[in-house]
Amino acid sequence: MTGGTGQLVLVVDDDRIILEALCALLEAKGFEVASASCVDEAMAIVDGVVRPDAVLTDLSMPGGDGEELATAIRGHPRCRDLPIVAMSACSRTLEHLEGKADAKLLKPFELATLLEALEHVWAARTPGR
Repeated sequence: MTGGTGQLVLVVDDDRIILEALCALLEAKGFEVASASCVDEAMAIVDGVVRPDAVLTDLSMPGGDGEELATAIRGHPRCRDLPIVAMSACSRTLEHLEGKADAKLLKPFELATLLEALEHVWAARTPGR
């Protein structure tokens, strides 16, 4: 995958620098981007009128972590099939997430790796692929 075709990716990270960098990189590749710095902000977006096409979430955040976000999304009637890509600097945290995320990325990662993960989760959710 070289770029988005307008898919909306919700990026969730409490680190403002990482959040802004990921949003800018995805926008430069043609994606629409929404951002949130915590679980509550992310769920407000998920509950909103426009449903994201995927969620890219950090796992380690104060006041509610990415695992809680993944659980909330999986329990949401309108968004339970929403692809989730989890990211963390801790491999043990990612291992613990089994079954709640469609893809996992160990920080730091290359943009190409992120794009491949998004392509993978969308392909897995597309009937006939």
